[in-house]
Amino acid sequence: MPVLVRHGLIIAAIDGFDELGDPNGYDTAWAQLSELISFVRGLGTLILAGRDTFISRARLLKDVNSLREETDIVNCLTLEAPTAEQAREWLLGHGWPNDTLASPSISVLFDDDSFARRPVFLKLLAEQLKPKDIKKEKESFLTPFLLRNIISREASLFGKTVQAILPKERIESYLTEFMLEVAREMADMQAESLDGATLSWVAEAALGDGIAADIVGLVKNRAAVVALLVNDERPGYKTFVHSQIHNYYLSRVAIEAIAKGDIPKFIRRNIIGADFLSTFTDVIAEYSATGSELVPRFIGKAQNLAQTYPHLDRGSRNIGALLLASVQNVQAGDKAYFAGFQVDEAVIRGTAGPATLDEVVISQVDCRQADLSALEFEKSSIITLIADDASRFPKSFPIPRILVDGIGAQITDAQEIVDWLALRGRAVDTPAIGVVPQKVKAHRIYALLGRACRMRRYWLREGDDDVHAEKVLKDENWPALSKVLLANDFLRVEKRDASGSSSPFFHIRHTERLLAESPADAQVAKFFSDLEKAI
Repeated sequence: MPVLVRHGLIIAAIDGFDELGDPNGYDTAWAQLSELISFVRGLGTLILAGRDTFISRARLLKDVNSLREETDIVNCLTLEAPTAEQAREWLLGHGWPNDTLASPSISVLFDDDSFARRPVFLKLLAEQLKPKDIKKEKESFLTPFLLRNIISREASLFGKTVQAILPKERIESYLTEFMLEVAREMADMQAESLDGATLSWVAEAALGDGIAADIVGLVKNRAAVVALLVNDERPGYKTFVHSQIHNYYLSRVAIEAIAKGDIPKFIRRNIIGADFLSTFTDVIAEYSATGSELVPRFIGKAQNLAQTYPHLDRGSRNIGALLLASVQNVQAGDKAYFAGFQVDEAVIRGTAGPATLDEVVISQVDCRQADLSALEFEKSSIITLIADDASRFPKSFPIPRILVDGIGAQITDAQEIVDWLALRGRAVDTPAIGVVPQKVKAHRIYALLGRACRMRRYWLREGDDDVHAEKVLKDENWPALSKVLLANDFLRVEKRDASGSSSPFFHIRHTERLLAESPADAQVAKFFSDLEKAI
């Protein structure tokens, strides 16, 4: 075969070159490739296929001794991620119907800056997901699903030598810990990438002690080319494939560390912004939906730390921001009391649980689509509020200096802000101005409607593993609410097999319209009128 290659009669291709590792950093693979190039030099052509985190023109010239830059032609091609339309066409060609691609749980795939359109993630979707199973998932479903599956896939690529010592489940656990430590190290260093030496150190530290040196070498080599990391602009540095993945793992680090009473360096020193907080709200909601005890432990520790942590750095401010991002997970029995801290930037989503905010100062809070009715504000202040027609506020809500509404308009007139908030719950005892009758507003069914619409799940099902969905469907007011929703074409009900039994699935339609409560929307007005008659 090498003779045929040397004379240009055939082309030799080596697929998965990055998987030919050895404890000494691919020395054997590079040496054998060097010998092959020496033998086929002439008219020979070789193609190496592997991850661009491993194969590059610079590395080939550095590590393949027989290559001659002056005479040998060395080219590198990198596959670009497909466009949103190409991804859509590809999934359609693999049996995904149009209505599945329109589901909120998969919509992030088609965002302009989506990480999920990389070929490896699209392939995972096609192989691991049945289109019918996607519809019932929540909007934040895609990221953790893809990361779980990519970790499982990566764990199978460490080779027989490693797998003979470490079972696949142990490798999966190691890779998750490695990603968490990489995310933490980057954040602690206030960097978006890490150099090869630091990555190697993190990879070895995440593995722990008691592993033979040759196995440690193989694991470190493979970890350096894991699919979740890509080459940075700086040679020799690697970064996460997307900032959302970094934020996902960093959110887990924050939750798990603070629940143990540990304050990571990045919490103490960095400025935590809206992008991170938006991901954090999804991650802690995932923990909470499974009934994890980690969430109440986190909230309990964070409450104490926010009040007692010395104001020497940004620790108190950032813990306060994490607390506010967690209020949707506060339960009635938690007795949440957030006091004595300042926050630069806050993000609140979903339906807040009962909590008191005492002497809390917030520079800016984004609570679009959020219901804060259960919060009690005492001697607190807000400078800038970002909200929309779906936002709801308690009577004690502080009057902000600046309001940015749902269409991005900035309001600074104090009376205009008061009037705007009054229409969205702050003045619940005033005569009705909006479309919702006072009888409905005062009834628990109104809060149930808001909670159901803000759940960010496409389908709700009894017996699901989401404790928040269970609370909605088992509420004593759900039968009356669902009946009126269905009669006004705001509810879709399907019965299909799930977990071995026939179970009804509920999808609340047009949640944005229901939450906006516009008097100009005749269908919404009729719905609330019918709801008043039903209670």
